[in-house]
Amino acid sequence: MFSLILGTLFVIYRKDSFKKTIIFLAIGFILLGYVNQGNKFSPLYFNLLLFFIPFLTTLKLRLDRRKFKNILLTILLGSAFLIGVINLSMKEYSITQGSENASEFVLYRILGLQGHVWWGTDYLENNLNEIDKKNNLINEFDVISLSNDGLYTSGLNSLMLFISPQIGAAYIENGVSFTMGFPAILIYTLNTFELCITLILMGMFLGLFVRTLHYYISRNKFFPMILLGYVYIYGIMQFFTMGRTYALFNERIYFTLVLFFCYYIFYVFSRKGQSHIINLK
Repeated sequence: MFSLILGTLFVIYRKDSFKKTIIFLAIGFILLGYVNQGNKFSPLYFNLLLFFIPFLTTLKLRLDRRKFKNILLTILLGSAFLIGVINLSMKEYSITQGSENASEFVLYRILGLQGHVWWGTDYLENNLNEIDKKNNLINEFDVISLSNDGLYTSGLNSLMLFISPQIGAAYIENGVSFTMGFPAILIYTLNTFELCITLILMGMFLGLFVRTLHYYISRNKFFPMILLGYVYIYGIMQFFTMGRTYALFNERIYFTLVLFFCYYIFYVFSRKGQSHIINLK
């Protein structure tokens, strides 16, 4: 959340060299903190993504030679960063897996585990009958209606237990996820037709949400941006990537959305009141 706020401040004070330096130092210390904790990729990627969202959503790009060089430099720096992260991962895993198996293990973590989740879900889903799918769907709705926290009966955790009960349980106990689980979580809850309709509706919802968030970021409206940013970071991103249903559907997210709608209603009525006063004048 702090990275998103820093990114917004960077857009506001992009012409102030001193404030930009302070902002860059702040985001740099955040990233160094994650590295110091032993994180290698995901937190660094997500924090950089959130930091650059305000800048990228307000950028009016007109390609010329200078900007093309900047884009090329950014790609090269990003590639160098990614290569460095993978290299550090291989050195770390070489201690436990051996230098010969380290590269294979890193490749498995990047691609193999993702494939295991998706292929395993697609394969085992054929063994489910309509009653099993209905029960899985009920578990998801129980989380949405706050009837159950669904920590082990919905979303990615349920999927991990479905495709690999023993290994999945050990991973969950250690707080480790297999990989991204959306929309694989829908495969074993819906049939093909229902899956297509649900994905279309979810895509429309996600597009509307991102468009609304972009509107407030581009106009530097901090309060609604922070509310929607909280929902985006701790709910939307968790659900639409990892597939954690309970991350998007819980009391905190619902309360934040209620605050946003209260703000929106107040904003609309205040605008109507101002236009009415102007018309009277």
